[in-house]
Amino acid sequence: MIGSYGYVAEKLKATNILAVGWGPDVLNMPFKSPLHRYFFKKVIRGIDHFVVDAKNMVDVLISFGVEKNRITVFPYGPQEKFYIFPEKEGYAEPIKLITHRKLEPEYDPFTVVDALKDLKEEGIKFNFTFASFGSLQKATQERIREYGLSDNVRITGYLNEEDLINTLLAHDFYVSASLYDSTSVSLLEAMSLGLYPIVSDVEANLEWIHHGKNGRIFKKHDKESLKMAIKQVLNMEKEEYRRVLYYNYEVVRKTGSFRDNVLRTVKGML
Repeated sequence: MIGSYGYVAEKLKATNILAVGWGPDVLNMPFKSPLHRYFFKKVIRGIDHFVVDAKNMVDVLISFGVEKNRITVFPYGPQEKFYIFPEKEGYAEPIKLITHRKLEPEYDPFTVVDALKDLKEEGIKFNFTFASFGSLQKATQERIREYGLSDNVRITGYLNEEDLINTLLAHDFYVSASLYDSTSVSLLEAMSLGLYPIVSDVEANLEWIHHGKNGRIFKKHDKESLKMAIKQVLNMEKEEYRRVLYYNYEVVRKTGSFRDNVLRTVKGML
């Protein structure tokens, strides 16, 4: 984390410091309180170069006085084992949706469950998997039970990588309801495994997904918008569905590979 490790480096009077930041380091922590803002601004003064995974993080760092030439952007994309393009001809009812975002407040699982409740009441057939765990797992499970969704929605809990990949491959659509984010590794993993993305309109998602072209965008924390986005894909032609899957796979393969981006960044710094 930029804040904590930057602080340690400052105390040790280290030099030539390279800080690698995740979304919450830059998009959330500095804005928690005036004290957090002061601490963040003080720490980053001692960092020589930053590596972040989304353009919206660059804007925040610049607003804190970091020169643009001290920032490198590359997505921390999928490991090689996630590049499996499935032989899907299309999808059928019940549609199979999944998310592997953690069950935490910033990923807003309650809005997902609320939208699913309305979809079931409208007679839409679906199965939804939360392939994840987190502090809201019990509350999410209780909401699922309260809404009568236990036959349609399941929570797997923690999955190892092999089980996660196999679970993702068994689904057709990926959903992310994040309230803030940098480039989501989960989104790129889903794209590399041939899932059609339905994601919230946070800025980092818009760097990858263009509504109607290679996925669907919905308003964050808005169950009606999410419900509409899911309903829109129900009428998609098989050829269009297949085109989007292939397009997204190629985008991530070319620009989102973790291995390739690390090698490119290290080479540029030598």
